[in-house]
Amino acid sequence: MSRALRGALRRRALLLALLALTLVVVAGTVGVTGFAQAAGTSPTLVVPLLVLGLVAVPSVGRELAVARRDEVALARLRGADVPQVVGRLAGEPLAALLLGTAAGVPLGLLLARASAAAWLDRAAAFVPTPGTVVACLAVVVVGLVGVLVGTAGVVCEPLADQVGTARRTRAAGAGTLFARVLVVVAAVVAAYRSRVVGDGAVDADLVTLAAPALVGLAVGEAAVLGLRLAARAAVPLTARRGTAAFLAVRRLGRAADSAAAVRLLVAAAVVAGLALTGAGAVDGWAEETARLRAGAPLVVEYDGSAAAALRTTRDLDPAGDWLAAAAVVDGGEGAERRAFVDARRLARVSGEHLDPTGAARVAGLARRLPAGRRAVLVEGDRLEVDAVSRGAEPGSLLLSVDYVADADYTETAVLRLDVAPDGTVRGGAAALPGCARGCVATRLLLGPAPGRPAPRVSVRALRVGGTDLLAAGWDPLDPQAALAPDGERRVVTWAGGIGTTGLLGDDVALVPAAAGSVLPVLAAPGASPGATSDPSVGRAPGRAEGEVGTVSGPGGDRRPARVVATLPALPLVEGEGVLADLASAVAASPPGVADSRVLVLARADTPAPVLRALAAEGGGSVRTLDDVAAQVRDATGAAQARAYAVVAVLAAVVAVVAVAAPARGRRAARRQEVAALRLLGVPRPTLRAAGRLDVLGQAVAVAVAGAVGCLAAVALLLPHLPLVRVPRTAVAFDPAADPGALALALLGAVAVCVLVGAGARRVGERHTAPAVLREEVQG
Repeated sequence: MSRALRGALRRRALLLALLALTLVVVAGTVGVTGFAQAAGTSPTLVVPLLVLGLVAVPSVGRELAVARRDEVALARLRGADVPQVVGRLAGEPLAALLLGTAAGVPLGLLLARASAAAWLDRAAAFVPTPGTVVACLAVVVVGLVGVLVGTAGVVCEPLADQVGTARRTRAAGAGTLFARVLVVVAAVVAAYRSRVVGDGAVDADLVTLAAPALVGLAVGEAAVLGLRLAARAAVPLTARRGTAAFLAVRRLGRAADSAAAVRLLVAAAVVAGLALTGAGAVDGWAEETARLRAGAPLVVEYDGSAAAALRTTRDLDPAGDWLAAAAVVDGGEGAERRAFVDARRLARVSGEHLDPTGAARVAGLARRLPAGRRAVLVEGDRLEVDAVSRGAEPGSLLLSVDYVADADYTETAVLRLDVAPDGTVRGGAAALPGCARGCVATRLLLGPAPGRPAPRVSVRALRVGGTDLLAAGWDPLDPQAALAPDGERRVVTWAGGIGTTGLLGDDVALVPAAAGSVLPVLAAPGASPGATSDPSVGRAPGRAEGEVGTVSGPGGDRRPARVVATLPALPLVEGEGVLADLASAVAASPPGVADSRVLVLARADTPAPVLRALAAEGGGSVRTLDDVAAQVRDATGAAQARAYAVVAVLAAVVAVVAVAAPARGRRAARRQEVAALRLLGVPRPTLRAAGRLDVLGQAVAVAVAGAVGCLAAVALLLPHLPLVRVPRTAVAFDPAADPGALALALLGAVAVCVLVGAGARRVGERHTAPAVLREEVQG
């Protein structure tokens, strides 16, 4: 027992590395799957970490087997066969793997809880799934198999190599070459598969999810091959250019430890660069989507009609500095997705809110949205009429006013005007329920009272409060219905008034003149002709500026529309739909359709008294941009991109541990090499220069291969990874290479390569004296 303990302490660096690798991979697996379970996202994003872990853990196991060559040689000299030796040496790595798994599970649970609390604002109630258990067991099993295979490889080495003090580099066997080719083929298949499965498909398979790690490993293999070929080609060129360069390229062309380091570091750099770029791209997309969905720094749900919201905002903020009413119908597709906002106020209320989005030009174009005629908003509880008779004939006229009440329903107020034989008009007022917060008249209906002749009356004003409903102008809904059989007009309209003739026999309907005017709209790319699948809705506005079509108003009524401009995105409807002026659109519009929402947009610095007054008038809770962004991330699973960044960090840790673990063995081999060269008369400054060139060559290989791999992974894989669920109507998720993220990943890989390489080559004067060789031979 004491002998086994002393041996384990002597190999503690490798055993601790194996323990750390197992712990990191298991903790990452449990943490990411736990976060995914809490967030309702895909737990399979941990696959790249598992791939790197399943490569790194066996590599450390192989180093552990190499470190026990002397025990293997002694066992063979005593007559032990291969299974006995392998079984005898499997105890230490198995204990390390089991301890790492046991410590990784609770650490992963803490990681899941912490990430859920930080990114989801709720704790994670995580129960390990069968997939998580299988993944953790796979780490243990594959790690143990790697150790056993490495041990078997050492056992099968020639006895002379096992008892020798120097580590000889041997040509790769058929199994190693097959594994390397398999990695390259798997990377190509995974890259192709990711494009076939689809952009960000939620059902992406494991091959697609493993693609980043496989591509990184394949690029690492290419980097190792390129480094060796370049070094061997440079040997003749450096033969006459100094001993340092000659020694460096000779070592780069044959050293196996440098190849393993380059391979893992490139793979980790590719995974990290891709994950960090993806996390940044998803955060940027979620931020833009939240800004578009909110429309302004503050959003308030309004309990009432669009007309009431318009009137309320104008009463509370007459100058238009803080509030703007809006209505959104986002349940359709194409031009049926529509938003209406008080365009005269939008620029001041939104401020710089839309500047980082594809709707940055909306504030400047909003001044072109109000139509020539807009709806007349009124507020009050009594309708009063000013009318005069245009003749001495007695009769009675019924004047009905249809309007959308402040609670967003249709109401009708009826006035009866009686004309006496002397021309006096009686009955000039009526109650107007549901108009206390504001309403808009949608139709006037003129007709004779039952059993009475139609008088000739001129209505000069129709007032609610201090506002005249007739000021905006009214036109017949059906011009033919306003004509008598002989072609004479039954109803006469003029600016600020209406009149009836004695020919009025049937009811004649009038609508606001603004209802027939062309509605200017801004269009997003999705609002193209034919974007709607319903042929009954008419032709939607096209993408071409100036094109005329039709759109639905807030209440579903059809309006002629003209495209002012097409933008990549629009506030409130995001990547698909149209935007129009609310005050122009509510003229003659019925109550809002079932999937419509009425909002009030507000500036970030809106005074608190204004917000309190808005709440008293029907406004709900105030939502900030952060609130909307949190809802976007929850709905689209965007938070899992941050979990993917955690996977990148853990993958980098795996690579660092796997590269640094064999440093002690490399340092021993380096001491022997330096001692032998000093025995041949090579000075120490030359050896130090050769070491620096060796490390520089590896660092350049890591940097170049990592950059190529990162750019290829971002271009080929990132758009197809299931990092976020992009709604059909949202702005497109089109990630591009992030120089900052890629530079961070590459600098980290190069720094690890330099530090580990320099540490392995830092040997002291006393340990590299030529006498060391004689002592080792004698020992």
